[in-house]
Amino acid sequence: MKDLIERLEKATAPARELDHLITVAIGDTDRLASPKYTTSVDAAARLVPDGWIWDLTSTGCSWCMATGHLNTHESSQGATPALALCIAALKARNH
Repeated sequence: MKDLIERLEKATAPARELDHLITVAIGDTDRLASPKYTTSVDAAARLVPDGWIWDLTSTGCSWCMATGHLNTHESSQGATPALALCIAALKARNH
């Protein structure tokens, strides 16, 4: 997961290859096609673990926080809001 997060952090634009790698990383291999996680904020939001809340800015900053645990959070920056949310959500899943 760490290598994928690093690739997402270095990405300068959405990419279907990254969407596929995310799908594999989260174990959702039953899909015929990967959701457009790196393009769509709605798709990226589905990566946020249950029990976590999230927010993002239009400049590509995002965070996820475990509900009721102010000290349990992950933040990120990405080239786009969707990429930033993907990064924060995958960090939270890996927490």
